[in-house]
Amino acid sequence: MLRKLHLALFLNIGLFCIGQCPNTDILLSSQAEVNAFASNYPDCTILNVNLQINGSDITDLSGLSQVISINGKLSILANPLLVTMSGLSDINFFGPNSELSISFNPLLTTISNFSGTINTSDFSGLSIQNNPNLESLGGLSGITFSNSLWVVRCDSLTSLSGVENMLISGSILGIEDNDLLTNINALSGNLGEFEAIQILNNPLLTSLLGVEGVNFVLNSDHNLSIRENALINLNELSSITRAPQFVILSGNQELSDITGLSNMVGDISDLTISGNPELVSLVGLQGITSVENNLVINDNGSLQNLTGMENIRNVGGTPVLLALIQNNAILNDITALSNLEVDSIGFFILSGNSSLSQCAIDVICQAIQLGHVNIENNNSGCNSTTDVEQDCLLLSNDEFSFENNVNVGPNPVENVFKVYLKNGIQLKKITVYSGLGNQIFASDKLELNMSYAPSGIYFAKISTTHGDVVKKLIKK
Repeated sequence: MLRKLHLALFLNIGLFCIGQCPNTDILLSSQAEVNAFASNYPDCTILNVNLQINGSDITDLSGLSQVISINGKLSILANPLLVTMSGLSDINFFGPNSELSISFNPLLTTISNFSGTINTSDFSGLSIQNNPNLESLGGLSGITFSNSLWVVRCDSLTSLSGVENMLISGSILGIEDNDLLTNINALSGNLGEFEAIQILNNPLLTSLLGVEGVNFVLNSDHNLSIRENALINLNELSSITRAPQFVILSGNQELSDITGLSNMVGDISDLTISGNPELVSLVGLQGITSVENNLVINDNGSLQNLTGMENIRNVGGTPVLLALIQNNAILNDITALSNLEVDSIGFFILSGNSSLSQCAIDVICQAIQLGHVNIENNNSGCNSTTDVEQDCLLLSNDEFSFENNVNVGPNPVENVFKVYLKNGIQLKKITVYSGLGNQIFASDKLELNMSYAPSGIYFAKISTTHGDVVKKLIKK
C-alpha cells in the first residue's frame, strides 16, 4: 500500500513539473528566446500570464507552437522582420484577462488563427495597429467576443473581413487611418454599446454600412468622432439614442446629410461641426438639448442656416460655453440659436461668415450687453459688434417685435401645423379654440396635429415666456 502511494506521488510531481508554465509575465526579445521556449517550459500549453513577442531578428514563431490557450495579454509588437505567424498554433483566448495586440510589424502580411473571447476590462481589448502590409483579418474569425476593436494604420486592408463572427461591445470601436479601407460591412449585426466610437481618416470609406445597431453605454463619458472619411451620410448611426459627451464631425469632404443622428437625445459637453464643405443642413441634431463647454460650427461651405439646433436651450446656467460660428461662406441665418440661455455663454464669436448680415437675435443682443461677444468680418449689418448692437436697439424699441416673433404655419393647415418662435421666446402652452370659442385641445408642444378636426376657422392662443398672442388658423 505504501509503495503504491509513493508511486502515485512521484507521478503527480512529475506531471506537474513537465507541464509547468511561468508564473510571471514573459518577454521574448530574440529568435533564440522564441526557440528556447519549448525547452525552458516543456509541455506548457496554457498561459495565465502576459506574453510579449518583441525582437529585431524574430522571423519564426514555431518555438511557441505548444501554446494553445492564454488568459492574459498576447502582444506581437515591433518585429521588423516578421512576415507571417507561421508556426504559431491556433491560440484560444479565455478568462477575464485575455487581450490581443498585433502592432508595429511593418512586414506582416497575415495573422494566425485565434479563437475564444477577449475579456479585458480596459480599452485595449483587440488591437490591430500599424501593420502597413497586413492584407487580411481572416485569422480573427474564431474570436467570438471582444470588448473593443482597434484597426489603425493598416494601409493594405480593404475590408474588415474576418470579424464577422465577433460580437464587439463595451468599450471602444476605433477604425482609424486605413488608407485603402473601402467598407466595414463585416461588422454588420455584431455591435453593441460603446464608450467611444471613432471612425477617422479612412479616405476611401464612403459608407458606414456595418455599424447598424450601435449605441453608447449608459452613464459614461462618451465620444463620437467621425472625421476625414469619404462618407456621404450617417444613416447607419440611427440606432444611437444616447447623446455622447463629445460629438466631432469634421473634415468629411463628401458629407452632406447628418439626419442619421436624429434619434440621438440628451445633453452634451462639446459639439464640433467643422470642415465639411458639402454639408447643407444640421437637421439631425434636434435631439441635443444642451451644449455645456464648446459649440463650434466652422468651415462648412454649403451650410446656409443652423436649422436642427433649435432645441439647444439651457446649458446649466454657468457662463462657460464658448460658441464659435466661423468661416461658413453662405451661412445667412442663425436664428436656430435663439433659445440658448445667455447666462450660460462665456463667449460668443461670429466671424468670417461672408453671407451673414442679420445677427440681432435676442441671445446675441443680451450677450453684447454683457461684453461676451466678438463679431467681425461677416456681411454688412453683421460686420462688427457695433453694427449688431445698433440693430439690437432697434429691435428692443419695436413695439410689435414680440408678435412678429411668434408665427404659425402652414396656414391654412391640412394636417399638422407648427409654432415658430424667435429671439429666445419659449413656449409655455398652446390652446386651440373653435370659431365659437370652445376649447378644442391644449398642448405644450410646438407641433400639433389637426388632421382629425373638421374644416373651418380656429384660433390658437400661444402662451410664451414673453406673453400671449392669438393667431387665426384656417383648417382645410
